[in-house]
Order: sequence, then C-alpha cells, then structure tokens
Amino acid sequence: MEHDIRNVVFSSGHTHVFFASELQPDFDDPASPVAAFDFVTGSLTADPPAEDIAPLEVLRIAQQVLLAQNAPYLKDVNLIDQGYALLDCTPEETIVTFRVIDTFDIDAQPRTYAQFRVARDSRHIERMV
Repeated sequence: MEHDIRNVVFSSGHTHVFFASELQPDFDDPASPVAAFDFVTGSLTADPPAEDIAPLEVLRIAQQVLLAQNAPYLKDVNLIDQGYALLDCTPEETIVTFRVIDTFDIDAQPRTYAQFRVARDSRHIERMV
C-alpha cells in the first residue's frame, strides 16, 4: 500500500471451487485497504460430482459458513458447480463472469451464475449477477 498500486486482478483456476475475494495486506485489520482482487474458477471437469462428496444441502451450508467466516473480503464461494471464468479487461474496468455447466450431461448448456465488476482504481468488487 506504500506505493498505492491499483488495478491488480488475479485469476486462477482448476481448484474445483469458485471464489471472488478482495485481498488485503492485513486480514485481521478491517481498516486494511484492499490491495488486489482474486477470482478463482472451478474446474471445467471433475470427478466425482459434488453430490457424491457430500449432500448438496451440506455443501450449501458450508458455502454460507465460509462466506460468514471470511467476511468482508470473501464475496462469493461455490463448492458445488463445475465451470469456467470469462474475463473482459479494459482500461476502465474488469468484468469477471463465472459460467457453470453440468459436465455429466452431454446436452448441457453453460449458464452464468455470477458476474463481478472491478472499476478502474476501485477498492471493492461490485456483484452484477
């Protein structure tokens, strides 16, 4: 934060989960400024399906617990779906779209489950969808 570097967005994938986070130098200090943004996409293919690991209700509760325990910087978590992320980066903003698809259905079509915007020089993620 000493050099006030802005507009840093990380994107990584194939962790089998989706995350959208605001990164702070000191997570224990609520006043610590957001230094960068992290968008992690789930894997496009994974075996076994999430419901074979745990009941979907349990995974949904786990998502809510993770969000609550990691507030305010964790903005989204999805432990259930498979998919990918699309990033549209311009000098004015970065739009991140999380797309999910049922990888076990040959006729499945991808759908957007979440979309985020990071405006130029912003210190926060804006959820659009």
